[in-house]
Amino acid sequence: DRPEELTPDQARLLGHIEQALRAEYLYKKNKDYLVQAGKIIIVDEFTGRMMPGRRWSDGLHQAVEAKEGVQVQQDNVTYATITLQNYFRLYQKLAGMTGTALTEAEEFDRIYSLAVVSVPMNLEYQAGRPDSLLQPAEVKEDGQKFTYFARKDDPEKKPIYWRRKDYPDLVYRTEEAKLRAVITEVLRRHLHGQPLLIGTTSVESSEHLSERLRPDPLQRLAMVLLLRDAWFKKNKKEEDGMLVPELKPLDEPLDKLNRAELARQLKEHGLSTNPVGEENVARLLGLLDVPATASADLVRVLQSGVRHNVLNAKKHDEESRIIADAGALGAVTIATNMAGRGVDIKLGGEMAEEILTAVNRVLRKAGVDDPYDLTQAERRARLQAVPPAEWGIYAAECQLFLQLIDDAEKVRVVGGLHVVGSERHEARRIDNQLRGRAARQGDPGSSQFFLSLEDELMRRFGGQGVSDLMQRLKIDDSVPIAAGIVNRTIEQAQTRVEGANFDIRKHLLEYDDVLNAQRNTIYTQRDRIFVKEDLIDDFDEMLTAEVARRVELNAAAGERWKLFAWLDEVQQPILIPAGPDRPEALHPTYAQAVLLRELEAGDRRATLLELARDALKVERGHLLEAVETQVERAEERLDSQVKERRRAAEEALEALEMEAQESGRPIDARTAYRAVAEVLGLPLQPSAAEVREFDPAAFKRQIPEWAEAAITARTRAGLVAAIERRLGASLGLPAPARSGAGPDEDWDAMRRQLLAATEQAFDARTERTLADIERELKAQPALDAPTPAQLARALIGTSVGRAVAFDRNHRRLEVAVQRLHYVY
Repeated sequence: DRPEELTPDQARLLGHIEQALRAEYLYKKNKDYLVQAGKIIIVDEFTGRMMPGRRWSDGLHQAVEAKEGVQVQQDNVTYATITLQNYFRLYQKLAGMTGTALTEAEEFDRIYSLAVVSVPMNLEYQAGRPDSLLQPAEVKEDGQKFTYFARKDDPEKKPIYWRRKDYPDLVYRTEEAKLRAVITEVLRRHLHGQPLLIGTTSVESSEHLSERLRPDPLQRLAMVLLLRDAWFKKNKKEEDGMLVPELKPLDEPLDKLNRAELARQLKEHGLSTNPVGEENVARLLGLLDVPATASADLVRVLQSGVRHNVLNAKKHDEESRIIADAGALGAVTIATNMAGRGVDIKLGGEMAEEILTAVNRVLRKAGVDDPYDLTQAERRARLQAVPPAEWGIYAAECQLFLQLIDDAEKVRVVGGLHVVGSERHEARRIDNQLRGRAARQGDPGSSQFFLSLEDELMRRFGGQGVSDLMQRLKIDDSVPIAAGIVNRTIEQAQTRVEGANFDIRKHLLEYDDVLNAQRNTIYTQRDRIFVKEDLIDDFDEMLTAEVARRVELNAAAGERWKLFAWLDEVQQPILIPAGPDRPEALHPTYAQAVLLRELEAGDRRATLLELARDALKVERGHLLEAVETQVERAEERLDSQVKERRRAAEEALEALEMEAQESGRPIDARTAYRAVAEVLGLPLQPSAAEVREFDPAAFKRQIPEWAEAAITARTRAGLVAAIERRLGASLGLPAPARSGAGPDEDWDAMRRQLLAATEQAFDARTERTLADIERELKAQPALDAPTPAQLARALIGTSVGRAVAFDRNHRRLEVAVQRLHYVY
């Protein structure tokens, strides 16, 4: 309830509270509608915690729109922009956590003054504690050292947790060789049952890789592998990495290889033409280093392709399902810019909550107190101790649970999730995010990037030179470069690209900093207007500063009339209507107030007429001076305009000459006259004799004269029109003098002619104006004893007259015209 008596502060506070409560009510009532309409409302604004750059009143206005039934439309106008950097810098406190910020430490420091601190991972921290039961150990595989964690009290140092195995990058000469190596690696690991995540840099790349996993490309690849192996065995040679000319045709893209030709070559080597023949499958198992028990899987893959999922922008609605299956036994997932998906890929696949709930119910029924606190291994052990007959209606869920746990164990045995990068990104951060999907929380996992010298990043930083060197040394395309120096070179290239991109963002921020200073000033003033109760002092300060600037700008004796003109512009006459207890009043402008002092006593009609005569006299001098200045400026621009127009006409003629040379025909006279006339704006009509005796050289010599005549005529016509607009009356010049078609005259003569015509026209207008004013003043009996308002009306009335005009429908009407200016 509102108290009967409130202090001003209490009333103001109560008003704010009511407004905030009303806004919150409208927001909650219309929240769904506003969100659907694309409007942004932030609840915290109504609780007083305003977000940067927003005001709760914005949300209030949108809520009112929705409540009142006004159609709330999607915004399609950009009212303001701000860079992300300056937006984040609006916050007083900034912090964040990410796994890949270390490569951007310089940018965080220079833009936000934030230090990047590398926090050790969970297992690293646990193993580094004095009371830890874990200790790091190393193992060698294929000449590479990898780290895992074992128990300190285990003499055999069996691995309990793993650190990710990051294999060195493999760089191939061509894109085709890289793709074959990627597919071969996928095939080999897939037959072992290891889940794979293949990262690409674009949707096109992911779809291209997906095509390579279909049956036909896989069978073609198998035939190529068989042919290479058969050739080396037939010729009793070892693959030493050198180019074999006889095998060079096999390096063509798979889709361009003739399958019938491949089958013929297999037959020549005594092999079956069927890629999935028993002997061919046995050979392929050896080439892929896969155990013989996987022969059935290899046949299935070659006949139906590698089953896989493609995750890119086209399948965003299926993302959660694809990620849930990415860690399953033998799963293959192709992902475009996998970085930032923000979910764990669990080995063995994602286990649904319904399965866990069912298993926990079975365990609780079997006497387990709190099955939710058990680990998956403990849960499996307890479930296996329960007879299957007691699983009841949850038998299917329990069986699926055990199957998923077994699959997870098999995945760990074969090495966990393996990440294959098909190309390096410009930023190391994205590569690190892709690698970070494997070996989470001590699970086994590995990663490796396959590159080619035709990749965008490699071509940009000297890949062509390395490619040429490999060709000169006759190195086989199927042999990759795998060395630590290559990895370091690639990281240096990525660092340079990141630096270049950072420079772009930094320069953009520097430009926005200038706008930000203006933005802060404007928003500060806006907030002051919203919050401050009385702005009179602010307006007085602004007005004082502007008046001081204007006075200093127009301090010269001849420019002081501009001050009066400015004051008349910013403060128009204000009419205060008559009321029951007050007469009508007219608040004049400053210039009118000064002139009204002359009318306080004496013959007011004579004084008004004299004021009008003086104003017209001074205006006459200003007008003649302005006309003379305008003529001088036109004369200064004349030479450059003539040269420009002459050059354009000559270029048009040269274009016709070039066309004539190409066609072998002479220039058409009428075409030449028409082209030059269009450029100059002159009505050039050649006679029959001029057309018959047309001489291009003589014609070209006439262009300067025509250009000068055209520009002079156009300038004279423009000057006459401009003077008449300013004068408000015709100069009375004859048609030849107006259009410039009369005899040639110099600029002095033109100046004299225009000044004389202006003077004559103004004097004639002055006589008419003064006669009209005198007649109007005599017809005003109120001037015998006028009130201040009547006197001000009479002063304003002398400067404004009436004129007859016609509208677009040719109806006659009267309009007000300014017949003199008192500011002079």
